[in-house]
Amino acid sequence: MFIRKSENGNFKEYKNIKDALFEEALPQKRPFLIAIVGAGGKTSTLLNLAETLACEEKKVLCFTTTHMQSPPQWGAVLSGSEKEILDKAQKNHLVITGLPGDRRGMKMPDEKVLKNIIPHFDFCIYEADGSRRHPIKIPASYEPVILPKTDLVIVCAGLSSIGKTMEKACHRYELSSIPPH
Repeated sequence: MFIRKSENGNFKEYKNIKDALFEEALPQKRPFLIAIVGAGGKTSTLLNLAETLACEEKKVLCFTTTHMQSPPQWGAVLSGSEKEILDKAQKNHLVITGLPGDRRGMKMPDEKVLKNIIPHFDFCIYEADGSRRHPIKIPASYEPVILPKTDLVIVCAGLSSIGKTMEKACHRYELSSIPPH
């Protein structure tokens, strides 16, 4: 992974995303909004980044603007209650929230609740795209669902696509101009 910042034609390179975020994000503004888009690895990336920041004692909120699996080990707040979310934030550096979705998943929290709780966190990391568990995708015209004032977008693609045909590996393959084989 390359993490570089371009400034006046020169590149500054960071050894990892945590260093880049701590140098670039924290002095700038709070909360810092990060959207994770694409296909394979979005939820894992979200959880790993959130855990890394929470271990540095940063307040981190995770959610989705579409739908995602609700990781049971993290005890997501699925009630939609602003009070319950903020109470959990008082006791934990990492809070995952959303509304109950279909099949063990969750969907976007109420927009008003989200607007009210975001200012209470240092980082807000959200999954802004769905790929129906495919490792790569072609986005539809209405995707990804990125919130205004988002500071950083991380694009994911799964290596499990290597060796597979586009038809099998790609969500919304039909939107491409790539031949079937």
